[in-house]
Amino acid sequence: MSEYWFSTNVDQIDEVDGKQCLIYSYYNVKASRNVEVLKGRSGTKKGLDYWEPYAPQKQYEMERLPKNKYIGSSSTDRWDGIEKNVVFCDCKEYVSAFDLFFYHYNFKKISTQRSKQDFIRLRSKPVADILKNNTSSYTRYKKEMVIDNVKVDDKVCEIISEIMDESYTDIQILTHKLYSKGDDIKASKTIWMKKSGKEYSEAFAGTGEARIILLVNDIVNAQSNSLILIDEPEISLHPSAIYKFKEFLLQECLNKKHQIIITTHSTQLIKDFPREAVKLLVKNGEKVDVIENIDYQDAFLN
Repeated sequence: MSEYWFSTNVDQIDEVDGKQCLIYSYYNVKASRNVEVLKGRSGTKKGLDYWEPYAPQKQYEMERLPKNKYIGSSSTDRWDGIEKNVVFCDCKEYVSAFDLFFYHYNFKKISTQRSKQDFIRLRSKPVADILKNNTSSYTRYKKEMVIDNVKVDDKVCEIISEIMDESYTDIQILTHKLYSKGDDIKASKTIWMKKSGKEYSEAFAGTGEARIILLVNDIVNAQSNSLILIDEPEISLHPSAIYKFKEFLLQECLNKKHQIIITTHSTQLIKDFPREAVKLLVKNGEKVDVIENIDYQDAFLN
């Protein structure tokens, strides 16, 4: 959590009335019941953004058991946290190599490269060779430029084809540092695809198309029983694609027993979800209430 939410002088985390914390519940197999876990920002020598477990607190109306009644836990006064693989699917991170350089890099002209286009044309030559030959290494000035080069499974191509209502026969994801000078830009992804007889990269693709490829690939490759967190996957997607993406998520949950948490503003994405799967967050003074067992349509009327 601290990787994404931390305090700065511009965006301060208010802790005047106490440390920020969170409480979650899960089914503990050894105890044969649902249990609650409390974690909070400690602000100790381990760092301002370090989150550590605490014993249950009465102020949060948590159940407190006598010591040694926490069956199966390594502690005598609290439940162990859940052990679960976590997959973060943050669409803000799904920025392609082309977009990262073209829109966010402070390009400086030189005699042989008078524009961003000149630079990309030059660096696209090794990128094209790596993609064509499916190589896993390329060095420039003794520095490795290729981080990963993956041809996605046929299953991913089939899923993307279904969601986008197109015929994708080949998709390749190359993570590299070739669209940067020095270490100014982190390694990012070039997505090459073959669709309906056409071959092109994410530079010619729509934003939604590139994002859905990375998103589906991450979900398909998540290990079974994962907790998958997805932030607004509907961005730049056609409503019909959103609906098909939802069908894919439901099928993955059934097949691999995932728990998926989605933040969304799309009625198409949560339409037909059971009421117990929809949670509405509502501001209530200084607090945020979680309204449960709500119809998806009611969630968008508040």
